[in-house]
Amino acid sequence: MLERAHAPADVEVRGPAADLLLVLRRRRPLRAAPTLELHGDRALLEHWIGHMDWVTG
Repeated sequence: MLERAHAPADVEVRGPAADLLLVLRRRRPLRAAPTLELHGDRALLEHWIGHMDWVTG
């Protein structure tokens, strides 16, 4: 559900842009990116990455 409100994020990822892009484009598994800081729901992020249609075409 989409809400227009200020609230804490369910998951947050911080780190170098190159490492983040490698993970988001499925070139590197999240567990193999030690420079990324993950806060929140790891399972949600992994689900989101696994279901991004634009990556697979």
